Amino acid sequence: MKFRILFFLLLIISYPFFGQIPINNLVGIESISNINTEFFEYNGYINKNKNFIFFNRSNDPNNVGGIKDQGDVWYSKKVFDNLWTSPENMLELNDQENNLLLGVENQNIIVFTNGEVNIYNITDAGTKLISNSFIKYYKSNSNILSGSISEDKKLIVLSTDSYGSFGVEDLYVSKKLNDSTWSSLINLGSSINTSYQETYPYLSSDNSRVFFSSNGYDGYGGFDIFYSDRQDDSWKKWSKPINLGNKINSEGSENSFIYDSNSNIISFSSSKNSIGNSDLKFYYLNLDKDDLPSSDINNFSKIEDGQKIILNKVFFYQSSHELMNESFDQLDLIFNFLNENENLTVFLEGHTDNIGNAKKNLELSGKRVQTVKKYLTTKGINKKRIDGKGFGGERPLISNKSSSSNKLNRRVEIIFNNKLD
Repeated sequence: MKFRILFFLLLIISYPFFGQIPINNLVGIESISNINTEFFEYNGYINKNKNFIFFNRSNDPNNVGGIKDQGDVWYSKKVFDNLWTSPENMLELNDQENNLLLGVENQNIIVFTNGEVNIYNITDAGTKLISNSFIKYYKSNSNILSGSISEDKKLIVLSTDSYGSFGVEDLYVSKKLNDSTWSSLINLGSSINTSYQETYPYLSSDNSRVFFSSNGYDGYGGFDIFYSDRQDDSWKKWSKPINLGNKINSEGSENSFIYDSNSNIISFSSSKNSIGNSDLKFYYLNLDKDDLPSSDINNFSKIEDGQKIILNKVFFYQSSHELMNESFDQLDLIFNFLNENENLTVFLEGHTDNIGNAKKNLELSGKRVQTVKKYLTTKGINKKRIDGKGFGGERPLISNKSSSSNKLNRRVEIIFNNKLD
């Protein structure tokens, strides 16, 4: 997917962005939906080069602290066009604590863990800790933690149950004092905090407006996303919170609103029609159809040995290895990519859900692999470059507990290898 700086059609009234609220027009980005699972995905950040997505995931058995782990940082990498790799845990920076992703800047990601603010540099050589600082007198009485860092990297807004709380989780701010120290938490006051939960704060680019999720105000569902404007420099006086409206909020729960000013992309997490607890959604703001990014097959990042992606637009008829017509666009992207990169070989993995006879599922998954291989070789890819195997229902992506999760488990995955023997 070729990202461009997109024309922002919202009518600006008094602030750098979102001058007109509620938001009326959003264009969904479906190509990065494969990061979602039955667990809780939130805090979705796209890096400056638009080739990585970093996000938090809670209660995944693959978190460092296991299923009880409230938050690890994960990532997905754009391989080319509309395809992204299967998410991976950033094990180098996660531990058994709640590792909160505060923000992303160029090749750096900022993570908050139990009072410490750590900045990591991410390169092909690996992950390196380049800065460590701490919030003075940090204290939290809650295992629910959320927040973000300001665009100028001088402020951190957090949601926790700490000093002077008006109920449970409140919104707080901490100001950067020097390279190693941040101020103690300042409660944002009763004009914004309620006796209920205010969570997932995010500041506008000029630090004058805060977006947050709350169940303490009237809304459409359990938690809605609101915004409020700062009235003075005390950080304790705020305007009456305003609901972002039903284009974002639903009868479910919404949280972790984030805006990328470079690309006019917003992300937030929603439980509506989610695979599991809550899913990340990405949208362009106020775009006409003709303004959408065009496809560019040459726009891809470096392929690494063992790089895996899910062919999330390749579909088969039920209990069949016959391709559905909507599968051909994505398979053609794969063909074009392999045709342009003759050094690459691929290994195809076929998977089914666990419904029905296990032996027949294994056979079916193998036949689907052969169908994809035949499609690519018929178009001209050397058959020596493609291998594969069916695994039936042995390796589910998520648990087979609903029709939506079953559909996700019926998939073909492709693993790239750099060298052709």
